[in-house]
Amino acid sequence: MRAPLLASSIALTFSCAATAADAPASSPEALYRMSAEAMPAGNGKSLSLTVQEVKREAEFSIVDVEATSETARSPAASLLLVRGLCGLMLARGQKFAVAEQVSEQPIEFRMTFPESAAVEERKGLPRLVLSEANCAGIQERRE
Repeated sequence: MRAPLLASSIALTFSCAATAADAPASSPEALYRMSAEAMPAGNGKSLSLTVQEVKREAEFSIVDVEATSETARSPAASLLLVRGLCGLMLARGQKFAVAEQVSEQPIEFRMTFPESAAVEERKGLPRLVLSEANCAGIQERRE
C-alpha cells in the first residue's frame, strides 16, 4: 500500500499540459515544457506552475520554474515541480536524474542523468534524485 503524498485534508484538482516536440535537441521545439494549475481546497488559493527546459545538452538540461508567489512553497507546488522534473526525465528517455537547484531567484535547476541512483552527498542548494520507478508512480497519480 502506498502512502499518500499529501495530507488527506488537502484535496487538489490538477490540470496539466506537457509538450516535447520531435525536433533536433538544439531547436526550441525540442525543449520540454509542463504547465499545471491546481486549486487547493483548504485555502482556496489557486496555484499555477510551469517547468520549462531552456537548454538541452547530451549530459544535462537547464530548467526554469515559474510559480505563483503566494503558494510557491506549498505541498501542491512541490508535487507539481516533481511531476514536471519527472516528465522531463521520461521525455528524454532516462532512467535516473539528479535535479540540482542552481538559483533561487529565478528558480532554476540543472538536471543530469546518471547511470544509477547512487550519487554522492553534497552541501549547497537543494537537489533531488529521481528514478524511473518513482516518476512512473507520480505520473500515474495525475490520471
